[in-house]
Amino acid sequence: RDGSALKRGQIYESNSVTVAGSLGRHGALVGRADLVGDSPEALVAWLDAAATDSDLVVLTGGASVGAYDVVRDVLSEHAHGVFRHVRVQPGKPQGWAVWPGGTPVVSLPGNPVSALLSCEVFVAPLLDTMLGRPPRPWLTAVAQSGWSSPAGRRQLVPVRLSTSTDGVLFAAPAHALGSGSHLVSALAVADGYAMVPEDATEVVPGERVPVRFL
Repeated sequence: RDGSALKRGQIYESNSVTVAGSLGRHGALVGRADLVGDSPEALVAWLDAAATDSDLVVLTGGASVGAYDVVRDVLSEHAHGVFRHVRVQPGKPQGWAVWPGGTPVVSLPGNPVSALLSCEVFVAPLLDTMLGRPPRPWLTAVAQSGWSSPAGRRQLVPVRLSTSTDGVLFAAPAHALGSGSHLVSALAVADGYAMVPEDATEVVPGERVPVRFL
């Protein structure tokens, strides 16, 4: 399990590159990002230490319903954790809690694309509120190519963004397979992400879609 904590005191080396980078882009000072493992005792000790000098703790992984999903178990037992399956693809399992002492904890999925996009969509607005600033607006781009979207789930798609000579913003999927949570290579070339609403099952070339830059 990876954990990131926003710093109030000591600086720790960061290992969770994508989530730590997302937090940093949104104004957070990341204090630590460690691989914790699947031991409940180790996670409790890590959270005790991280929460002491942090304003917010962000965890990735271990939040679903598997035998080794210790984040869900530890936060439920020690911090009245709440976990939901939200209608977003990727990024279905989400959770939150308040660790003893008052530090909020956000639990994100473990797959890389899910973790990054969940951080952008769920954690960034929390940081906006904590830092007293308005949320980032969505921009409008024109789809350069079409792709499918799952029915009943809001789709977040890593995209490459470009601007024409007359100022039109265009978006193309960063990966041929779309928005799979395991498609890590999409993050290497993505400039941003597009959002497709729950009631849409397809984006056609030329359609306007909401996007944000990464």
